[in-house]
Amino acid sequence: MTYAEQSKANESRDEEHMIYEVMNVSQYEDGSALECQMMSTYTTAQIVSGMNVRCAASPQTPKLVNKDLVRKAKAAIKHEKLKTLHRE
Repeated sequence: MTYAEQSKANESRDEEHMIYEVMNVSQYEDGSALECQMMSTYTTAQIVSGMNVRCAASPQTPKLVNKDLVRKAKAAIKHEKLKTLHRE
C-alpha cells in the first residue's frame, strides 16, 4: 500500500512522509500522490507514465505541477533502487 493510499484509508494527510504539496495535491516519499479534495490516489508508476494529476479545485492543473510530480516520482524510484542495492 502506498503512502497516498494509506492517507486515503485514514482520511488524513500523512505529514510525516509528505515531500511536496501544491494545489491540494500531496506527494509522498514513495512517489505516490493524493488529491486531497476528491481523495484520488495516484501510484508512482501512474505519475511517471504521464498520467496527469487533476485537482478538484482546478481541473486544469498547471503543467509545471505535473512536471514536478513526475520529477519527484522518478527520484523516489531511483532512491528505492539505490536502497535495494545497498542492502545486497
